[in-house]
Amino acid sequence: MTSVYDIIKKQNGEHFAKAIRNYNNGIFEIPDIVNIVKYSGREAEPILPYLMSLLDIQIKEAEYEDPFALLKKAGYNAYYADTLEKQNAISKYFEEDEQLCTFRDETRFERYYIINAVKENVDDIKRENFTDPSREDEYGTSVISIQIHKNGGFISIKNRYNHTVKHPDNTFSSNPDNIIYGLSYSLKKYFDVDFSSQKVELPDNYVFIKNQIFYYDYEADGYYFGDGFYMKDGEITKVNQPEVMIDNYILNLQDKKISSILPTRPNTARYGYDVSEDYNHTAELLTNELKDKPIQIVKNEDKTKSILLDGEEFIRLKGSKMIKLSLKNITKTPIKFLSYSLSLKDLDLPNVDFVGDYLLYNNKVLENINIAKAEILSECFLDKNQNLKKLDIPNVKIILNDFMRFNVYNLEYINAPMLEEIGRRFCDTNKSIRFIDFPNVKTIGHDFFKANNILESINLPEVEYIYNNFLQYNEKLEKIDFPKLFKIEDNFINNDKHNLKSVNLPSVKEIGKNFLGDQSKFKIEELNMPNIGYTGDYEFGEKIRKKNKENADKKFFNKLKIANIDR
Repeated sequence: MTSVYDIIKKQNGEHFAKAIRNYNNGIFEIPDIVNIVKYSGREAEPILPYLMSLLDIQIKEAEYEDPFALLKKAGYNAYYADTLEKQNAISKYFEEDEQLCTFRDETRFERYYIINAVKENVDDIKRENFTDPSREDEYGTSVISIQIHKNGGFISIKNRYNHTVKHPDNTFSSNPDNIIYGLSYSLKKYFDVDFSSQKVELPDNYVFIKNQIFYYDYEADGYYFGDGFYMKDGEITKVNQPEVMIDNYILNLQDKKISSILPTRPNTARYGYDVSEDYNHTAELLTNELKDKPIQIVKNEDKTKSILLDGEEFIRLKGSKMIKLSLKNITKTPIKFLSYSLSLKDLDLPNVDFVGDYLLYNNKVLENINIAKAEILSECFLDKNQNLKKLDIPNVKIILNDFMRFNVYNLEYINAPMLEEIGRRFCDTNKSIRFIDFPNVKTIGHDFFKANNILESINLPEVEYIYNNFLQYNEKLEKIDFPKLFKIEDNFINNDKHNLKSVNLPSVKEIGKNFLGDQSKFKIEELNMPNIGYTGDYEFGEKIRKKNKENADKKFFNKLKIANIDR
């Protein structure tokens, strides 16, 4: 007779089975243990304490108390949301970019028992006071949504931050007793439904659903994605031949079609291009690559597998996670294209000329990208990426807002010889680029390279307009020469420690507040600004006008010792 150890060894791997045996052999005696760990991955160590809690559990029914009365004791005004209006009534408490996916699901209240709870002092808890969000901090837990599937098994507690924090759907570890003791039993009895609420918490990326531990890589729109399977509303779907799971997509080898697991989104358009956020639209783009081409799947020595089209690599997979993709046929990318391809490291888009908003928005690991023909990069291009070191965009003319924010320490070089227009927060927080050469840029939005304190050289010979916070906090730059720049807004290189020695701005007519910060502390020897007419810094401006009047025939700004301004 085959032992439980051997079954789990075959199902989850030898390392998994040995880890259980070495920790406590009694775990193998838990009823239905094989099924419990079926979807829990290949590493047992993270869930061993939880498995022990299943072994030791004793059911103790607390004295029943109405769940809404209990939530009142915990400081919440709570109600059962049994209509769409009630379901979405709390949306007013969420910031625009932190709205729950629940609010977009018009039938959620029909499938779930939803208990929305708002702290009695919610109006005193301001989002701007929490600059470093934490899932269970006062703001995050001031408005929560407890959601229990009506068929039982699955419970989730949503967070006010939503996806600004990690695993927001697992607030209080999705255990109502962590809000106030006795709430789990109270909810079960009130709604006549069952769900797991063990005292020992599962680690992040694990949930307990219908007597099974489910390991998932990520969550999107209420779907949980694992290796070869996914879960929605507590129901697990395993992907089998002739289908192949690729992130949040399914490739049917027989039909030669790729379909989306995630639901559709409304179509939108920008700049005259169809840039639909519809996941099915993305699936269609991927499917178009398959047309009239023989498909082959081969296993590689590094335990990855490659999907070949006519002998050429189309996709490389590690488990169900896509790590490499080559799309030869598409010319435009839709909004949020591949936004849940979190493991993609290599992306080849050789014929794309327009990149839609939020390309690879949640991906932090991309190492290589080919977009050599692209002319427009829309908002949030590779936002949050942390691995890319060099970017070659030889034909890009326009870059919109939030280009590669938060790539702090790796991005070292950008080749953009045709770039003309830069939006807001370009490379905000980058601390790796030392040299900038954008020979055709004319306009730069606010927060350009803000907080980069190592930049040594910058070439912007055509720039005409610079918005707020340009190179704010830069410390190393010694020379600026912008011959065509005519207007500068506030906080231009505003830093108490900057090292500028030469500033040549012969065409500048207007400057904003805090221009170069406190000049009295600096080493500037040459400041050429002969056409200055207006400054937002009144005191400094008065001194400039006074000196100009006194030295009208001496070209005062052609060579100026800062000390002469008496600032």
